Parts: sequence; structure tokens; C-alpha cells
Amino acid sequence: MAIHSLPRLSEGESFARTTISKWHAGDVASASTAAMELGWLSDTFLSYSRAYGLLNANLAFKKIPEDRHDEVRGHFHQSRDTLTKDEVAARYAPRVADSVLLEPSPFKWRDPTSIPPRDWIYGRHLLRRHVSATIASGAVGKTSLKIVEALALATGRNLLGHEVPKRSRVWLFNLEDDRDEIDRRVMAAMKYHRIKPDEVDGYLFVEGETPLVITTTDRTGTKIRQPVVDALTEAVRRRSIDALIVDPFVSSHDAPENDNGAIDKVVKHGWVNVAREAGCAIDICHHTTKSDTATGMATAMSARGGGSFIAACRSVQVLNPMLPEDAQRAGLPNHGGYFSSFGDKQNLTPKTGLRDWYRMESVDLENGGSGNLTFMRSDTIGVVTRWEWPTDQSFIEEVTAEQLSAIKNRLRIGEHRESDQAKEWAGNVVAEVLDIDVTDKTEKARVKKMLLAWIKDGHLEVYAKNDEHRMSRKFIRTP
Repeated sequence: MAIHSLPRLSEGESFARTTISKWHAGDVASASTAAMELGWLSDTFLSYSRAYGLLNANLAFKKIPEDRHDEVRGHFHQSRDTLTKDEVAARYAPRVADSVLLEPSPFKWRDPTSIPPRDWIYGRHLLRRHVSATIASGAVGKTSLKIVEALALATGRNLLGHEVPKRSRVWLFNLEDDRDEIDRRVMAAMKYHRIKPDEVDGYLFVEGETPLVITTTDRTGTKIRQPVVDALTEAVRRRSIDALIVDPFVSSHDAPENDNGAIDKVVKHGWVNVAREAGCAIDICHHTTKSDTATGMATAMSARGGGSFIAACRSVQVLNPMLPEDAQRAGLPNHGGYFSSFGDKQNLTPKTGLRDWYRMESVDLENGGSGNLTFMRSDTIGVVTRWEWPTDQSFIEEVTAEQLSAIKNRLRIGEHRESDQAKEWAGNVVAEVLDIDVTDKTEKARVKKMLLAWIKDGHLEVYAKNDEHRMSRKFIRTP
């Protein structure tokens, strides 16, 4: 039987295939990037008709909305003739030379007990030699959370309910705030969590106002600034840093956010390279789109820019602010200062879907003026603390035995409905005894939680009965 080799793809077809492979289905931004690159290939490595034909064929295949097709085509036409053939070739370099021989590596069985376990540094989010991400919109609490997590690592203390296997050296690289502001936040967190200076000495390193841009972008594309990456890697090695926190991602590079190829290079050739070469865990803070965060439903794919950022990270922690309806369910007077976190991409651990909740506590630095400067007020700084979602049982912890007895005696008289919409709702009795205003939605929700807790404990019970219209209604009574 004769064996025939497949025809070798031309350079232009190979470049086009690479471009289209990075085009995410249904993503207009990704389609625009692909259109721009196909425009570069037009009349350089591909004919105009071939490049334009590939674009139009994939507009439908990649499920781009029809009303956006002309917009995407516009990127194709605008990018034509903007780069020379050499510049386009440099954009797609490096390429594997024809002379390179790749030899498959045979699998060799290893005793499973001889394989070193994964080196988790903080909970199931930070893993040595891997890059993780934390995404949230501005003002949710991202930076404040990272500061307390850094203190947990540096002290080896469980400050937020997450396992800290051992004390670790952590480098907090803030690219957004000045040094004074970072110091205010760190000192407030240390004050609240009662952390002494010697507990972080030699283990906590902090940067503010220090630039760190690991790429350079021009007409030929995005390139890694290798001297910067090498210097960063050497600094991490020299100080034996276990975890590097970079906040925010957008300030660490100059690549176009929607260019998936460029962002993939930033993460994999930049940050992943540092993590692997220096043997540390890296956590990169990134912003979400405003629309998703406003609804409290941000996910990993809500991260701004190309999806290649999320794809390159091994663990993604997503922060969402508490919504008013969440506060009502939890029996809180308002939702301000509360936010949740969940792992929306956990490649190396089971995905639980569970949320961790946090609350911002105000800490007075007591740094106001003295003497002739007493008019100067001291700074009040928000510090992240762990907050547990209340259980039904927690709503009745402060109710005394005498108050519960009074409620049960009142519910023995007459009939009291289970529905909070009914005039004879059992919750009205609870409200009267405990002096609670159930016209307030939050307080009403709290009374409902109390009834559920007492029913679960057997102090009260639910029973059904037909009304005068022979409709089954539910009531609550004392057994």
C-alpha cells in the first residue's frame, strides 16, 4: 500500500490557520482581532480574495451576530497595507524551522508515591510554579483582600479561613497606589488582625510607585522585555519569594487587551516563565467588565479583554459585591461593605461552587494632627475580615427562654398562617413579643428565619387545614 504525504501548508495558510484558531466563537472583540490579522495577510502572504473569503466564511461559522459583520469587516479593510511583508512575518515569529526534528517521548511508569505532591501555598488558590488570577471590578475589595492574604502568608496565620500550610515570603507588587496609601492599608490590616512587626519581618515585601511593565508593543506586535523578566526572576530567587502578588494586571504590560495572541504571550512567556524559573506562585489581579459586576454575577469569563488571560491561569478567584437582596436574606440592614469570592476556574482541584464571604471593617489609624494640627482628622481604612453567612439557628441565638415561651403561648391561641402575606401571619406574634418592625423588609426576613429555626428545632410545627372555600392553607402552631 502506497503512503502519500499530505500537501504542505503554505506559509500564508499556516499563518491564517493560527489566526483563526485564536478566534473565540460568539466574541466580537476576538473576531475583530482576527479580521485585523487577516487584513495584514492580505496581499502579503495570501491573496485578497483568499483572506477576505476566510473572514466571511468564519463570521457565520464562529456565530458572530449578523448586525456586527460589517463592523468586523471594517477592521479587515483598515488593517490592509499597514504592515510590510517582513513586519507581518515578524508578527508570527518564532516559527519552527523545517530542519527541526521532534521526537516523541515514551511514557515511563513511575511509582505514584515517588511523585512530589502539589505545593499549595494558600488554600487551593496559590500553587508554586503556577499563575493564578483574582478578578473583580474596582472598589469591591480586591486590593484589601490581597493585603490580608499577604499578611496571612507572611505570618503563617489563618486570617481569612483559608489554610496556610507554612509561613511564606510574599512580595506584594502594587502598580496602582502610591507607597503612603499602601502603607496605610497594610498598617490598618496589621492593627485590626493584631500582627506585630516581627511577625512579618523578612517575610513581607511591598512595592508602591515602582513601575513594572514586562512587554513592549509596536507596529510589529508585542514582545516580552526579557531583561525586565530576568531581573524580576532573579529578585524572586534572591529573596526566596514564595508568592508574588501583582495588582493590577493592566499596569504590568502594554499589549492590546483584546488581542488574544498578545495577552497569551504576556501571561505564558512573561508571568508563567517567572513562576517556573523562580519556583514561586503568582497571583495576578485583573478587572472585570462593569456590566457583569453590577449584577453581582461576574464569572471568570467576565475578565476584561481577551479570553486567553483566563485560559493561561490555573486558578481564578472571582469577587462579587453583595446585592441588596442578599443582605435582606442574610438579615443585614444594608449590603455595603460585603463581598463574596468563589473559584470559577480550578484546573487542579475539584470545583465546589462554594462562596467565601468577607466584610470590610473600618480601622482608625489614629494618625490625626496634634498640637496646632488637631484639626487634621486621622485616616479610617477598610480592612477585610472573614464573614460567615448566617444560619437559621444564628437568628434565634439572642432570644431568651422567657421570650420564646411567650411566643409559644401566644401561638396556642387562635390560628396563625405560615404565609407572610396573610393578615394572621405567625410572624406578627414574634414581632410583637420581640419588638421588631416587620414593615422593614430586612427585619421581616429575620423573623421568617426565626420561625424556620424554631420549626426545625420542634418548638413550632406547620399543619394544613381547609379554609371556608375548601382551599388547603398552612398554619403554624405550638405542638
